[in-house]
Amino acid sequence: SNVLLRSTLGGNVSSLTPVLAADSASIDVLSFLFEGLFEIDPQTAQPMPALAPWEISDDGLSYTFTIIGGAVWSDGEPITAQDVEFTYNAIISDDVGSPRKGNVELISDFTVVDDRTFTVSLSAVNCTVWGTTFGVLSPIPAHMYSENLSEFMDNPFNNEPTVTSGPYVWA
Repeated sequence: SNVLLRSTLGGNVSSLTPVLAADSASIDVLSFLFEGLFEIDPQTAQPMPALAPWEISDDGLSYTFTIIGGAVWSDGEPITAQDVEFTYNAIISDDVGSPRKGNVELISDFTVVDDRTFTVSLSAVNCTVWGTTFGVLSPIPAHMYSENLSEFMDNPFNNEPTVTSGPYVWA
């Protein structure tokens, strides 16, 4: 069934892709459109799995995430580790003007293990990775973009996402 969500925002939406959004209005809307790797437990304020549970290495430097089985984009395509890798590569690319570059500076290595699994290695143990680094790795659908990141900024998908992973789609 279709549900229409109407909300008042405290400002204008500047972008509807997690890679480019920096203002609170955009981030508020994106929270309905794109599922994150984790969510915050309202009772404990601790991270808990959303799109991907994880395992942490003994030294606290390596996090292995596994996307839950059956996770799909609104067009039916599976959500993959490659989508998360594409998101990370877009953030760090010199061709993309992402305000999130500073959020991923702690990542020393990003490795796709298989279609559902990826490992993020950090250069140092840091408890802020949940609110910063892992918080900006909400995947975007790589199949909606060209592999050439120099075309990323001009993609109409950035302002009119036709494929989402969250509970709502953009109309």
